[in-house]
Amino acid sequence: MQTPALLLVKQCPSRHSFQKRPSTPFWISCFAILLAITLPDSLHAEDVPMAKTQSDGYYRMMLGEFELTVFSDGTSPKAIDQIMSDPAKVRAEFEKIHLPMPYQSSYNVFLIHTGKKLVMFDTGRGIKNGHLQENLRKSGYEPSQIDAILITHMHGDHVGGLSHQGKRQFPNATVYASKQEADFWLKTKPEDFSSDRWKGNALRAHATVDPYIEAGKFKTFDGIQQLFPGISTLPTHGHTPGHSAYLVQSQNRNILFIGDTIHCAEVQFPHPAITIQYDYEPDHAKAARLKLLATAADNGYIIAGPHISYPGIGHLSKLDDGFRWVPVQYQYEVKSQTK
Repeated sequence: MQTPALLLVKQCPSRHSFQKRPSTPFWISCFAILLAITLPDSLHAEDVPMAKTQSDGYYRMMLGEFELTVFSDGTSPKAIDQIMSDPAKVRAEFEKIHLPMPYQSSYNVFLIHTGKKLVMFDTGRGIKNGHLQENLRKSGYEPSQIDAILITHMHGDHVGGLSHQGKRQFPNATVYASKQEADFWLKTKPEDFSSDRWKGNALRAHATVDPYIEAGKFKTFDGIQQLFPGISTLPTHGHTPGHSAYLVQSQNRNILFIGDTIHCAEVQFPHPAITIQYDYEPDHAKAARLKLLATAADNGYIIAGPHISYPGIGHLSKLDDGFRWVPVQYQYEVKSQTK
């Protein structure tokens, strides 16, 4: 069998078949084709190393006159079926949508620029495990520019980025949390916690929140309260004793920052009665989730979830006994949209 290279040589005219010697460009073309056919595999694309990195970890969109930036604080694998209240249903749901285990849990942090203030919602896991600081700077902001940080609850993956080794990471920010949340984690005696898990979380809360208290940069609120123009609190107790959501409104656009109302969107939207081991009061957490998601679906609110796959923002509609989740449409240009 003749090789492609041999066939090509036979097809190229020899110098004896011409009355006149062919021009140089013709022979150069033949040689180039031969060279391309016979090049070693070592020069092919497989020798180009894979990048194995994502693009800059922030996403932006407009909310009326406000600008929303979402920062990725990274992801971590979780055997999510083993820590939820109905493992069999969780596994069945994952199989139905062809989602592999372990589940990749997102850690998202949100920032609203009102035009006058920079208001952040939670702070992720902290410098040791998270990526908030690097992605904040990539987006064009500095930690010193943040005016306020609104805490949904004081679990380590939400307040971990507040301080590092006793130093405030956002030196000009005032931290806000519900009074019930602050009292539970910061004023309960260590020996009064019912488990080592809660005790350990209280110690982490002290380590990250206390520097702000000592600097006079910590405030609490109680119930529904407007903290800034267009930004209000919503009690959603259950996941923790003082868990809070935040409603942000600008023009005709509304977004709910839901904190840990949702841990696994793929399961808890269609089956909102399923709870997780991290819930302090599971029945209250379930009730809060049902109420909050119904409110979002009825009113057309955007919701923002720190553990929903990045960037964790989308819309809800009611579907059977649960909800249908639709991520926001990606928009290349950051500009306002009508409802």
